[in-house]
Amino acid sequence: AFVASDVAALLPVTRKFQFLEEGDIAIITRENVVITDIDGNEVTRDVNESELTADAVERGRFRHYMQKEIHEQAHAVAETLSERIADGRVLESAFGPNAGDLLPQVAEKTGLAPGIPVIAGSIDTSAAAVGSGAVADGEVHLYIGTYSWLGAHVPEKKTSLLSQIAAVPCARKDRYLMTALQSAAGSNLSFLRDRVFFARDELHTGETTADVYRLFDAMAARVPAGARGLMYTPWLFGERCPVDDGNLRAAFLNLSMQHERADLVRAVMEGVALNTGWALQAVRSFLAGYTVEEITVIGGGGSSDTWCQILADVMNVSVLQPEFPIESNVL
Repeated sequence: AFVASDVAALLPVTRKFQFLEEGDIAIITRENVVITDIDGNEVTRDVNESELTADAVERGRFRHYMQKEIHEQAHAVAETLSERIADGRVLESAFGPNAGDLLPQVAEKTGLAPGIPVIAGSIDTSAAAVGSGAVADGEVHLYIGTYSWLGAHVPEKKTSLLSQIAAVPCARKDRYLMTALQSAAGSNLSFLRDRVFFARDELHTGETTADVYRLFDAMAARVPAGARGLMYTPWLFGERCPVDDGNLRAAFLNLSMQHERADLVRAVMEGVALNTGWALQAVRSFLAGYTVEEITVIGGGGSSDTWCQILADVMNVSVLQPEFPIESNVL
């Protein structure tokens, strides 16, 4: 079974969905899925089949997902909270006898203690912006996970449709978070691992080594800068910033008989770094008045000394690595 908070996240793997109603609880095991309503009665929900693509669901009537975010975010927040906010405080009736406490019927189904605090988390971008430590105006952080973004807090809300960068509401009071999102970053290394080096096909000889990314680091570190002429474009899913083009695709260029696997790894890291540097040009223009001399790198990419050195060299900035880069957005 697949579980996600939105349909678009699952469209690449399935087009059949069951939507839970208010108060429903889905208990998922390897054998089956049992859905109970708010009164604890087992119920059946209709299976719906979507004919939409993930991209169409995400964008809706807008040309680009960021335009949708800009136009709809304020309305969505207002509609979600309209019946739960009164005089600036959360109404207790919306969440149970004690606002923020786990409801008894939910506790019974989950095995958790009744009344424990229920805390709403944050979306990854806002949490990462705080967790990175780069919270002053104009301080830039770079998140490298499956995808990546460059982010910075700014005092004003504004948008660049040309480069697909926007400053949106965030965790800091009276500030906005500039976000320049790129579609694929760490997923390029995952692709190399899962579809090339350790693909489960006729050549597969065993389990994937657990510390493969540490080995990737060591392999890339022993290859000279420039990957001996091998180049890589990291556009597995098209691109968003600084151009909005879903037709862009990834490729290895200038591949020759002299290249080996380590060169592929180095080229992928350099390709992502060069792509980030391309976005940084647009970010610097967006952050006019601020000087970008250092960038804090978080996410999985922030744990790679080799990758961070490549980023520093390509973008000509000082790269800061937090002690726990992967946990930076756990808020």
